[in-house]
Amino acid sequence: MEASQWATPVQSRIFRNTRAVLEQCQDLGLLDDTVPTRDVETKRIELGDAAPLYDQVEQYIDETYKQSQKVLTGKEKLALGFVMTTYRQRLTSSLHAIKQSLQRRMEKLDEKVEDMTEEVSELSRDAGVTEATIDEAIGQASSTPISQVVVVPPT
Repeated sequence: MEASQWATPVQSRIFRNTRAVLEQCQDLGLLDDTVPTRDVETKRIELGDAAPLYDQVEQYIDETYKQSQKVLTGKEKLALGFVMTTYRQRLTSSLHAIKQSLQRRMEKLDEKVEDMTEEVSELSRDAGVTEATIDEAIGQASSTPISQVVVVPPT
């Protein structure tokens, strides 16, 4: 691990003590305070009318994760897992929270589509491909596997 990953100005002032470490310190007499106990209780909450929304968001998260796993590698895969976990946390936090997250996601995707559309337009102008040719290719692509679609620029 490189020093730049662990030696930050704040890192020297942050200490993470797990419950087990605190209990050991208490047993050794190094800690005067008591270590609070935790009574974890899982409660089932009925979602009522919101259930379909939760199901749809969960389906979106699962499908996006599976599709992305096919094309991402290394750190990108780890980052994706973090993002998907964050979406699930936002979903369980509140409807407003997940709505904000998904709205921002949609805006970013719209920007990417817009950028890609501009790039395709520039490429088609450079190659002399018309909108009619692109529309024809799109029509073929909906019924033909992409490997069989051939766009021939006008001569």
